[in-house]
Amino acid sequence: MAVSIRKGKWGHWGHSSLYLKADMSQASSPIWYSLDSPDDWDSTVFQVADARHSWPKAFSLVKSWLKGNPSTEELLRACGR
Repeated sequence: MAVSIRKGKWGHWGHSSLYLKADMSQASSPIWYSLDSPDDWDSTVFQVADARHSWPKAFSLVKSWLKGNPSTEELLRACGR
């Protein structure tokens, strides 16, 4: 299976969309995220295995991580994202 992109709602830091990208058939595939546009990707600390090959669980993990990771929040604010 190939890498897929999914869009979800975000609503934080002035952004309305959260995109995730991963190959859900590969446990070791990294999960990437992008805010508002699927053109600029950043890595997360998660792999598909962490989300148990589930897009809803991947969104839940990444959203919690973004909200609770001060260094990520500071970076996003500094970049005007």
